[in-house]
Amino acid sequence: MANCDSGKGIKVLSKDETEFLLNYLEGGERIAVMLGLCAGLRPSEVSRFRWEDVDFDKGTLQVYGKGRNKTHSIPLTGMLVAELRNYIGNCGRARLFNNQATEQYGKYFRGINKKLKALLSANVTFMVLRNTFAACLVEAGVSVRTMAELLGYRITTAILEKYLKKPQHLN
Repeated sequence: MANCDSGKGIKVLSKDETEFLLNYLEGGERIAVMLGLCAGLRPSEVSRFRWEDVDFDKGTLQVYGKGRNKTHSIPLTGMLVAELRNYIGNCGRARLFNNQATEQYGKYFRGINKKLKALLSANVTFMVLRNTFAACLVEAGVSVRTMAELLGYRITTAILEKYLKKPQHLN
């Protein structure tokens, strides 16, 4: 995904690290990681993901904040749409996670973080996936306002402060 030079700022995955990770993971873990990498979702947003939130025809996802009252719509990559279509066909549930995992998403994401650290580096957490997505937006020249909308920020200041610094590779 991102191919950024190291420097001051956020940690991101390299293209090789991203490919390695996606080749290793499968099932719900793969989908969760792809939602972080390809859509910039936070762990809490992934835990609230429901299949009815995906518009497969338009290639968009409704992302909900706390209590499902704050929302924004984001475009999905063709690769992510294909992965979601394949997974929903095999999963047969209304939610990405069963109710127990949804209610205890912290435990689920601690497990994902543990796997990310074992596979890549002690410095990798789920939020590095979101950072990688943001770094890709910066590299693509996406405007600060659009980045804020895609990442679910109401104000652009957070984008300027966090993501418009030079990303730092984990290597």
